[in-house]
Amino acid sequence: MYRYLLIIVCIGFISSCVPDGNTPRIAGAWVGDLVINENLSLRIGYDIKYEKDSLFATMASIDQGAYGIEVNSVIINGDSVRLEANKAGVVYSGLIVADTLIEGHFIQGSGQPIVLNLLKFESIPGTPPPRHQIPKKPYPYIEEEVEFDNPRSGLKLAGTLTIPEEGKDFPAVVLITGSGPNDRDETIWGHKVFLVLADHLTRQGIAVLRVDDRGVGGSTGDHSTASMSDFADDAVAAVNYLADRKQIDLKKIGIIGHSLGADIAPMVANRSSNVDFIVLMAGAGITLAETIHMQTEHIYSQRAASKEAIDLNRRINQAVFEIGAMKTDRAAMEVALAKTFARLEPELLRLNNDDRKKVELPEKLYPEDYYNFFSAQMIFDLNYNPCQELEKLNQPILILAGNLDKQVSASINFPLIEAALEKANNTRVTSKVFPNVNHLFQTCVTGEIDEYNQIGETIAPEVLNTISDWINSLD
Repeated sequence: MYRYLLIIVCIGFISSCVPDGNTPRIAGAWVGDLVINENLSLRIGYDIKYEKDSLFATMASIDQGAYGIEVNSVIINGDSVRLEANKAGVVYSGLIVADTLIEGHFIQGSGQPIVLNLLKFESIPGTPPPRHQIPKKPYPYIEEEVEFDNPRSGLKLAGTLTIPEEGKDFPAVVLITGSGPNDRDETIWGHKVFLVLADHLTRQGIAVLRVDDRGVGGSTGDHSTASMSDFADDAVAAVNYLADRKQIDLKKIGIIGHSLGADIAPMVANRSSNVDFIVLMAGAGITLAETIHMQTEHIYSQRAASKEAIDLNRRINQAVFEIGAMKTDRAAMEVALAKTFARLEPELLRLNNDDRKKVELPEKLYPEDYYNFFSAQMIFDLNYNPCQELEKLNQPILILAGNLDKQVSASINFPLIEAALEKANNTRVTSKVFPNVNHLFQTCVTGEIDEYNQIGETIAPEVLNTISDWINSLD
């Protein structure tokens, strides 16, 4: 899988600045083309606002559908501009050369500077519709900022606990986020998925704990070096924290996992005696390696790539995955990969440039571009199959999916999940596939990823009601 820059979606709006006389020139929408390589170019935008003698900014990776990425610092010094988006690991430094042009460089993480010249626009293209389900304060329930430790890792995890105002012995859930560094709200394309879910559940009498991933927000640690097993341990710590709260019914503590979080959830349930019920939202019944194959083949087919190009890409990825699964020493892995790439190189050369770009393959295969797949956590994640954990569960389980999910196909994964639970002799399983619903559980038309951002709805009301009604019906 050819690696390329991905903007980490960390949504927010608070930023800082040092305003001066250039403020009228810098305020507004700025957009430019970030040419990463011959295969990939992304439109990057900055929306800079001047209010009450301060500057505020957000960043957008327009072609990836990521808007509202938090810019923590806006610094103006003469004609120089510096914009820092810490959670995305992005720094932009530029020079205002005209009222409508900033010339500068974009750096993400430890990468090399890339030229990014920004032109002034009336607005950021493709700005999404309002997220109308995001709740507004004051809430009709108690909201508490909490911290607790994961004793296995020594990390401190931070989150938000919402509890109904009246009553006691509430059923409670821990929410488990999907792939990538997620904040406690599971913010995706401006949709605060877990905030909307937590708000709905708490209004229905259910306490909810949502937590920043390790290395994100208020949680310590390094997200990039953690495996799904490590994240399961973090979720176990969150469940145990709930079990120590006096307001919670100790016999009604559950977990809700979304996407990769649904794959992690069975591990959590098998590691904690405090998990009484489970909700799986868009979970998989296959390995992550198999899911990657399916997702990339779908994307490349949508781009009208040839069968030969798609097949070659799959075989390259599969070779990388299989070499990692051998679990030999690192040097042996690298030698094996070099030999494999030498064998596949002639096929790559036979692809025309357009076809090669559609499947995101380089002109030449460099083994070092794939070494990240040989880390211990990546090897675990690629080969972990949730069904192995599902086969051990006897708790009540609610399985949910959308029939237009293009990332984790319900038609493929649902039968496998149900078969694993049948093997466990679990008779307390409820499953539902929602029509016209995508991977985020939005009501949609196509289900494709590029549609997520253009939908105002965050979670379909029918999905929200199904979850709360099911939890409240448990004995």
